[in-house]
Amino acid sequence: MGTRVKRLVKEMLGTKLHNGKILGSKFRLTQSEIDKLQNYCGLVIIKNVNNLEAMIRAAWAIFFTSCQQMRNPNMFFA
Repeated sequence: MGTRVKRLVKEMLGTKLHNGKILGSKFRLTQSEIDKLQNYCGLVIIKNVNNLEAMIRAAWAIFFTSCQQMRNPNMFFA
């Protein structure tokens, strides 16, 4: 998962998105964010190996939390 996303970011380097921002710019999808998501998803798989519903719920929770952190990076430090 992480390798494909990193390759996509590298291919789109310098390309502006529909909102005028670059994919890998500050508070966007950076290499460190990709690594964090990959680690979290690995933990979800390991912890929920026998429970598909819990795995799906945990994966969506990671996704939504990551989206909120990217929109408001100081939300957990306030």
